[in-house]
Amino acid sequence: IFAAADPQNTYMIDYDEFRNVLLNISDGKLSEHEIMTIGRYYSVREENEMDATYLLAVSQENLKKNNFENFGQLLAALAYSDREKCGLLASDKCRTVCKSFRLPLADDLLRALLAACEDCKEHVNYKKLVDGLNWREHPIPAFQTILMPLQYEDGWSGEPPALPVKKIKYLPLIEDVFGSKD
Repeated sequence: IFAAADPQNTYMIDYDEFRNVLLNISDGKLSEHEIMTIGRYYSVREENEMDATYLLAVSQENLKKNNFENFGQLLAALAYSDREKCGLLASDKCRTVCKSFRLPLADDLLRALLAACEDCKEHVNYKKLVDGLNWREHPIPAFQTILMPLQYEDGWSGEPPALPVKKIKYLPLIEDVFGSKD
């Protein structure tokens, strides 16, 4: 049913088509709220506005304010945790080492930074991470910290706001409901 609404086989459909398909399948038993919740979960996410450079700049600013300079020791602790000695550590392992090292960064900032720096297998190149955090040897210029656009909501037009979900990835939904193709 979803494939019929996706002639280009992109495995994505517009929210309105997704909504109509779910209403047809459920014979109207799903509420609008339930459909929107499912739509949000399986939505195509826009690229995250907070890129790694911005997060590193904010992190460097925090580390500089707290006079943190133990980058060599932090790198050694991360390398010690790297049992395979491949230069990569799982994101959660990096977070644990940073927390045990008392890195003066807020937990949400540290999580966002690690998420922005991880590869497709949720591993972080810890040498690059420490180099990026090192505000002494690798300072990020101040102009690069002003990358976050502010979103204003003062342009009210009397119309309801646009839906936050535009496209839905339906293949993961089908796999979650019916199991994978294997």
